[in-house]
Amino acid sequence: MAYKIVAFWGVIVILIGVGLFGLGIAYQLSKMDLERNGEIVPGKITDIVSNPPYRSPIVTFKKKDGRQVVFKSELDVNVRWFKYIKGQTVEVIYHTSTPPSYSRLYYGKNPNQTYMINGFWEKNTGQLTLWAFGIIAMVGGYIMKRIFSKKAAAFAQRMGPLGMSS
Repeated sequence: MAYKIVAFWGVIVILIGVGLFGLGIAYQLSKMDLERNGEIVPGKITDIVSNPPYRSPIVTFKKKDGRQVVFKSELDVNVRWFKYIKGQTVEVIYHTSTPPSYSRLYYGKNPNQTYMINGFWEKNTGQLTLWAFGIIAMVGGYIMKRIFSKKAAAFAQRMGPLGMSS
């Protein structure tokens, strides 16, 4: 009986993996929308927030309409790989219109924050992480289900002649 329960939990882990992978797809769609409807402008690193061992830059930029925006990058980077310095100029991409509802989940803690540093890791860390954990969960759940389903079948076969199969 316990083997069947663990095999069932393997299915639950697979479903969790599918959900994470789906969130990664939604994240990718939001980034594609940002690329399609975004404007690239220069920005400047005005400060660096340190939360050891991580750092995150504070970026200031001006939209095409002249409004100035200050934001903290949502990507906290380990000190060893942190490449930004105060006063550095970076590319910023911002959404020129209201993003679709599925995109609002992925622009940081503020749902109206529709801008980010236009760099590979800033734009792709979220979906790559979700996809990786999703695949790990799906494969792990499949292996768990397969192993414990076989064990449950073998146990039932052993207990069958004794009249104790479940």
